[in-house]
Amino acid sequence: MEHMTPLDRIVRGKWPTRALVSVGLLLPLALITVTIIQPFTDPRWLYFDPLTAAEMAPECCRVYFGFMSMLGIKMWTMTAAVCLFSALMLFLTNLSPALMRFATFAGLLTGWLALDDAFLIHENILPALGVPQNAVLVTYGLLGLGYLWMARRYLKSIEGVFFLGAGMGFVVSVAIDVIIHSVETNAIVAEDGAKFFGIWCWMIFNGAVLARGLIFEDMAIGLPGEKDDVAAFHADAESDVPDNDEATDANRKAA
Repeated sequence: MEHMTPLDRIVRGKWPTRALVSVGLLLPLALITVTIIQPFTDPRWLYFDPLTAAEMAPECCRVYFGFMSMLGIKMWTMTAAVCLFSALMLFLTNLSPALMRFATFAGLLTGWLALDDAFLIHENILPALGVPQNAVLVTYGLLGLGYLWMARRYLKSIEGVFFLGAGMGFVVSVAIDVIIHSVETNAIVAEDGAKFFGIWCWMIFNGAVLARGLIFEDMAIGLPGEKDDVAAFHADAESDVPDNDEATDANRKAA
């Protein structure tokens, strides 16, 4: 029986891709459902920022305050780290300038969103400095359109499903925040639950695109010019390695 590594299975299409995508979409929904139906505490204390939960809760403090909020910040941070590290590797190897630009933009944007989520920049800090919250949200929307332009060539792959999931989660979260803007449990769970789902899908999308790019960079790049650059890189690399037959003849002559 042929032994195949996980990488071999990916190359030969042996992975149950649709099943994995389905599981990837259901996992955050399952966690959100658990936070809603658990009988121990009001679900909103799990979604509020820990400091906000401590200020508003009848009793302070509990270790679970801000549980989902902190998980979201950690996912932002992990995504930013992966994107920026991938951008550095792509810059050093010069395999794909297009993918490097995408990784850099995604990493910087995600890093800022992590800071915003952790320190409530668009909710508290910038409004205190005279910048309206809606203006900040419009700016984020423009940055999102810039990200969409950078990511356009990767949306036709299977990970594009997670991009759609991220977009839907963020749009629903912002809409609830702007239109309803309530601290009632149902509104908070709907708003921050949608945001959590969006962050999860954002993490999976960026990670999948960059993993595909770093392992199979010619599959991750959509423009013909970029494919030519990658092919030329491999051709140059292979030209430095002597052919097996030539190496064998050289060894025989030397002997």
